[in-house]
Amino acid sequence: MLGSVCDVEVIEDSAGPALVVVRGDLDDGSAARFEDALDEVSRNRRREVVVDLAGTGFLDTAGLTVLIGCARELEERGAQLVLQSPSRAVATVLDLTGTRRLFEIRSA
Repeated sequence: MLGSVCDVEVIEDSAGPALVVVRGDLDDGSAARFEDALDEVSRNRRREVVVDLAGTGFLDTAGLTVLIGCARELEERGAQLVLQSPSRAVATVLDLTGTRRLFEIRSA
């Protein structure tokens, strides 16, 4: 089986929220890399972590589990995970699973 095609980029600005940009498929093959990126920005004690999902073509349960876990962890310490511009594929998964309500969703 080929590995997932997914690029995860962390953009941090000392003044604003951390931004994690995901391009490609967020699935079992890429979930660990995505989780590592979220852990990295979470360690910096940001009040807000923004995940840009505009370029995410596929989201499975592994990727969704990472998003939910990070949202809960941030909430426990008074911070927030924001999903920015989720693609149609991501929005569909959030709707079908009833998890949309767990996140603040913003357009870019």
